[in-house]
Formats: sequence, structure tokens, C-alpha cells
Amino acid sequence: MFCVSLLAALIFSAGVAFVECANDDEIAGFVADYISNTPTMALSRGGTMEDALCTQAKLVRAPEAHMGPVIGYKAGLTSKPAQERFKVSERVQGVPYKNMMLQDGAAIPVADAVAMSDMLAQMQVTLAEVDGETLAQVPGKSVLGHPANSILWLSPKASSLHPAT
Repeated sequence: MFCVSLLAALIFSAGVAFVECANDDEIAGFVADYISNTPTMALSRGGTMEDALCTQAKLVRAPEAHMGPVIGYKAGLTSKPAQERFKVSERVQGVPYKNMMLQDGAAIPVADAVAMSDMLAQMQVTLAEVDGETLAQVPGKSVLGHPANSILWLSPKASSLHPAT
């Protein structure tokens, strides 16, 4: 859940235009809310793509003090139905951090693998306006039919993806 919510924050920060690049205090507050698992407000609305990319670059790097360095990429909105629901025309990417990863050979105990798979497929992701209005809500199965399938899509693209700077 932690990884999914950060991915959503990073993905949707890329699609929001900002009045100006968010300042360091705004970024720090956003990250503090995320780290404490506290709902937070959008950084701002309006502005240019340049403003949005500047804020995204700051937002990508800001959690590193808590979560370790960026170590790769994640895919989002990988299916046509998900893209249509979120009104975008292409896939998006996010970044995982070192401290999100398990050690090699780590095991995640799952009492019922079928139930876990069903849970992932049925999870709901909600995109909301600053005022709380729900813009879109999609199930996990919108990710290439199942969230785990995004790994297969992203693998061959890993060498061509680059972090935001």
C-alpha cells in the first residue's frame, strides 16, 4: 500500500500543472504527510508544464532521506482502460526507493495466494481534486489485466527510462 500510494503521488504530480515550482517547504510538508500516512492537499493548480516538471523533480528526490535513493522505475496506467479512466493518452512512470525493496531471497508469507491475487485485482485507486471531488476510481485489474503484469511490460523498457532531474 505504501509503495502504491507513493507511485500514485509521483504519477499524478506529473500530470498536474502548478502555478510555479513548489517551494522547499511545500515539498517537505507533502513528504512529511506521505511518510506519516496522513492525507495531504495537492501542491497547487494551474501553471505551466515547466512548473510541473520542476515540482516533480523536487518531489522525486525529497523522500530519499526517509526511503533511500531512487533505484529504478515503475509503470503506471499501463492499460487502455486505465488511461481512459484517468484521461491520459500514454503510460506513466514512477520511481521506487531503496528502502521499499526486500533483500534478495526475502519471503513474503501469504497464507492464501489466490486470495492475495484477487485482492490486488480488486483494490481501488482513487484520483481526487483538491476539493475532494473524485475524478476517477479504477480497480487493480485495470493494470494490464492484473497489477503483477506491469512488471512484464516494464522489464524490456528499463534501459530506456531515466529519472526526473
